[in-house]
Amino acid sequence: MSVPRPNFLIVGVAKCGTTALASILGAHPDCCMSNPKETCFFTKKEFDEDYNSHLAWYESCWSHYKGEKFIGEATPAYANRRPDNRTVNRIFGFNPDMKIILMARDPLEKQMSAWKMYYYMGLNRRFSEKVQARWAMRGFDYYMRKTKETGQWRTCLFSDQLEAYAIRFPAEHICVSFLEDWMPDKWPEVSRIMGFLGLDPEKWEESDNLNENKASLRMVNRPLVRAICSTAAGAKVISLIPEGLKRLGRPHFGAVPVEYDPVKAQLSSRTRQEFKDFVSADARRFLAAHGKSPDFWKSVAASG
Repeated sequence: MSVPRPNFLIVGVAKCGTTALASILGAHPDCCMSNPKETCFFTKKEFDEDYNSHLAWYESCWSHYKGEKFIGEATPAYANRRPDNRTVNRIFGFNPDMKIILMARDPLEKQMSAWKMYYYMGLNRRFSEKVQARWAMRGFDYYMRKTKETGQWRTCLFSDQLEAYAIRFPAEHICVSFLEDWMPDKWPEVSRIMGFLGLDPEKWEESDNLNENKASLRMVNRPLVRAICSTAAGAKVISLIPEGLKRLGRPHFGAVPVEYDPVKAQLSSRTRQEFKDFVSADARRFLAAHGKSPDFWKSVAASG
């Protein structure tokens, strides 16, 4: 069965609930989400040079398609206009009727969520080659200062990122969702997003297999295993141990929830103020445009 072109994209923003939303929509019987979740198709450097071969690969991301009316993917990098400002134009050229969803949250909470993800990667030694994981292991404040140096703070400028889409796509094709509006009950906001797409919320059923990518759900190996796996040889040894023996040695081999060091999670007042100064104007413009009060996000509130 041939796969129609995607008709909606979750374009970002990273660490604002895109994984949860993609998982929820993918559980709807009339919606087919890509596999992998993040295709990065419109940000690929080879996009213009070898379009046809990459298009064939892109279509294969929906090889599980079974005639669903709504076809989408979720690549948070699409919101980041700084590395390559051609992304939005590529999306518009691909499908000018595309519907766009952008998730947002308190900018500092977004950064904390990213730090926790990379801290988890740092504990799982197999991810230790990632420079962000090494920054995270030195603490939230160090991570924040390094991400400022690399320009990552720009991904917290939601108004700036959405502006690129507003230039190309009509307002009725753009949906903004605040992660804060998902709490304590996500269903009203999820129903609104489904209505924006044209999905019938009544046809969606709760699933136990939803992927929410929450920091509180992450598991990590116990210290002994982490130490052994710090080398390739050690990781190989662990992989050869039968599962039965691992179960017998659960106190040493069983995974445990990640514990985030409260000292490393601290942010200096200087870095906090610098970040607030960087994002405040954009955040207040974004909040006002979407009917939120200036103090909706604590990190950018006047007295925050």
